Amino acid sequence: MRPRLGIGNCAVKHWRPSEIRAVALEKILKPLWQQRKELARGAAISPIGLLPIMPNRLITELLRMHVEEPEEIADEVESAVSTGSIVGGVFDRKRGRFAVAGRLPLECRRFTLAHELGHYFLHPGLFYHRDVPLIGSERTEVRGRPRQEIEADRFAAEILMPRRTLCHLIAARYGGAISPDEIDEDLAFRLTLGAFRTITLDMLVHGTRRDRSRIIAMDTHRGRSLVELFLVSREAMAIQLEDLDLVF
Repeated sequence: MRPRLGIGNCAVKHWRPSEIRAVALEKILKPLWQQRKELARGAAISPIGLLPIMPNRLITELLRMHVEEPEEIADEVESAVSTGSIVGGVFDRKRGRFAVAGRLPLECRRFTLAHELGHYFLHPGLFYHRDVPLIGSERTEVRGRPRQEIEADRFAAEILMPRRTLCHLIAARYGGAISPDEIDEDLAFRLTLGAFRTITLDMLVHGTRRDRSRIIAMDTHRGRSLVELFLVSREAMAIQLEDLDLVF
């Protein structure tokens, strides 16, 4: 993964996870719920929230800023050193503009835009920024990423996979957090029905935490999978399940 490129004097604040969650709640999730009827076009309202959350509409209808989706994003900064990376998303504070490369897969476009929203709210000293395409797995799989990128990733996860909504779904489907100490044959059988492949008790108990998280992210035995409901990648959902201590 090559580094992102940004221009501007970046804020020096280091955001704790709880602070990022509070900003996501105050700036996005509360206004989204308050305007849920107006923003429900193309989405489903339920007692657990408005799904899937659309980052492009958050930008245009909550922030009143612009979103562009060109097929590809050209290198717009002549003075920047080229990395040879594909530009996945752009955030331009001065022009009130966000852009994402339209040729990217849907889950990638969504996470990249949500990540740029993270920069907008968390890093006020950042005026222009470009990112490579992101799917959410970068949070744990890419070492040495700048702190600001990790913070923006966490913000994206918080708005695309809100804590309250995800906790409610896990409680409704599984009775609560999933721990290898409490997994039984009944759960293995139900997960097999939802996976269209055999999920054994041994796989669940002795597999890694990430293995369990991936299975839960894709499980369809109680309807649409979490990946389908939230329109995120399997890895992004698996990481969020672990971050929220919903899968151990």
